[in-house]
Amino acid sequence: MESLDGDEFEENEAIWKWKMNQWLKKRGKSEYIDFDIEELKKLRYYFDCIDEKNQDAIGVSELEDPLIALGLVDNRDEVQKIVNDVDDDNTGMIEFNEFLEIIKIGNSNAKDASDKTVKIYNFFKSLTTGKFNPEGKELIFKLFISKYRREQILNSMMSKNPNEKKIGTKILNNYRNQLAYNKGREQIQNLGQDKGHLDGSRFQFIIMLAMMKYFKYFHRDSS
Repeated sequence: MESLDGDEFEENEAIWKWKMNQWLKKRGKSEYIDFDIEELKKLRYYFDCIDEKNQDAIGVSELEDPLIALGLVDNRDEVQKIVNDVDDDNTGMIEFNEFLEIIKIGNSNAKDASDKTVKIYNFFKSLTTGKFNPEGKELIFKLFISKYRREQILNSMMSKNPNEKKIGTKILNNYRNQLAYNKGREQIQNLGQDKGHLDGSRFQFIIMLAMMKYFKYFHRDSS
């Protein structure tokens, strides 16, 4: 039997997936379909938007901003855990298939689904099916993230709806904590570069102050 090369295998796998999805749709079992072909194309586009360095892989730093801005996670540690759960090759980076795995884990039919992963799944499912762009206009992912965060921050200050205000306040606090955390990391990295100009005890003292400042902000109540 003749073996398939990589391209032929991927092509045949795509055909098999399409046929399986069609079979499930005809039998009223659409809830068991992960993504159809059009959804996969859109998810690839969103993945590429997050992959600002064009490495064909993304890490915690790239995922952190959109997931926190959308209220899907609360902090960097939660993003790290989500990445660790699918990073089978332990590179600290996830490729597109692993990105899809993060989303698929949140399917309500998945045994490992958690509150956070269900939110991620529901968001990207809504995004790919046009819930956020009913007029059918192409979404620019980064602009959408910024617009959504601005709306939530405004809700935290101006909305008269208690639920909207609560969600907006949480996203605002998480965003503020995220900025404080990144600022603290940047200061520590800069101090590390200047270590050669400081004696050991003074360097450790400055690091301690920077960490204290970080914990003061990052561990504020974000509920």
